[in-house]
Amino acid sequence: MYELEPGNRLFPYHTHHANEEWLIVLRGEPTLRTAEGEQELREGDVAVFRRGAEGFHQLINRTEVPVRVLMLSTMLMPEIVEYPDGGKVGARSATGERILLSRPGPMLDYWDGED
Repeated sequence: MYELEPGNRLFPYHTHHANEEWLIVLRGEPTLRTAEGEQELREGDVAVFRRGAEGFHQLINRTEVPVRVLMLSTMLMPEIVEYPDGGKVGARSATGERILLSRPGPMLDYWDGED
């Protein structure tokens, strides 16, 4: 469960490649940003974020009061998370430990650096 203060965002705009997430609005009227644009949510609204390109999302509080939401996740590991606004990619190990948060560079050959 998260409480989002006025003017704040809940995580950068992102998508998961291993996990699906659900959002349930418990209090307030947050703005949901997805690949389809932005929409205002109300108490009781539920949103589902699929894996991959169709699951990009971000929650923003543009109101004057705190917003409370419940986020549910399949919590599968390993995981890759893509952050298109910042051009970053994150990866977590099978135990959930962060192993990478970086901006991709040139694509390497599979055998690059292997002798």
